[in-house]
Amino acid sequence: MKKYRITSIVGDKIVVCVSPSSVEQIYGKVVSIGKKRIGKVFDIIGRVDNPYIVIKLFSNMKSDSSRLIGKEIII
Repeated sequence: MKKYRITSIVGDKIVVCVSPSSVEQIYGKVVSIGKKRIGKVFDIIGRVDNPYIVIKLFSNMKSDSSRLIGKEIII
């Protein structure tokens, strides 16, 4: 498991910068904050040497999305 910090939220999706070496292992994985599951890795965007992952929030997390910026996630 690796830890990353949430940098931005667009609608019901979270964008997080990740290291290029970890992209293949985390695609499709469930994302958690502590023990709470918040979403699933939905897409990979950006440059090959500076990728970002897009996490689609689970429906129970959409109303709390604005409070997630700056939080540390576990994938």
